Amino acid sequence: MKDVRCGRCTALLYRVDGEPGATVEIKCRRCRTVTRIEPANRTGDLTRPELPSGTDRGQ
Repeated sequence: MKDVRCGRCTALLYRVDGEPGATVEIKCRRCRTVTRIEPANRTGDLTRPELPSGTDRGQ
């Protein structure tokens, strides 16, 4: 388990087992600072591989 704490007042925001699967924004109950946590490896992002120049993608 990993504790995620506010960067400003160090209040405990939540505990997580592993990494979050999506981007999460949490507002601290004490100081109202918004903390944004992004996944370490974004496997959901699909990118098109680069093709050699002059290759038609069929668009």
